[in-house]
Amino acid sequence: MVSAPEVFAGFNNSKSMVGLAARTITLAAPIGTYAITAKTSVLNNNASTVDVKCRLQMGANFDESQATVSTSIRRQSLALQVTNVANTPTNITLTCNNNIAGGNTTLTFMKITALRVQDPAHLHNVQLP
Repeated sequence: MVSAPEVFAGFNNSKSMVGLAARTITLAAPIGTYAITAKTSVLNNNASTVDVKCRLQMGANFDESQATVSTSIRRQSLALQVTNVANTPTNITLTCNNNIAGGNTTLTFMKITALRVQDPAHLHNVQLP
């Protein structure tokens, strides 16, 4: 008998990023096998062109995404996905940072959603050709 998957989710609707300082949200996760997604929108608050890089991580597994915001493209969305088997309770983090000291951006609608399945044999993650 297969048990139903469980969903763990968390969000932060607004985090300001000024300069090079990183911003992180963290979701605690119990032992289990996970498929994890995260997303955020980046809003440029000044006239600088800024590259914003985000990293979703659980254990040693991670995904990264980057977007450029400027005066002509003020808002961009980033989406990330990772899978992981956690043998101990652990944290899932979504961390973002600006690439320049003059960067002034806001991360909006930061979300992490982790789908846990009971059996590690149900996780199939392969490199595609």
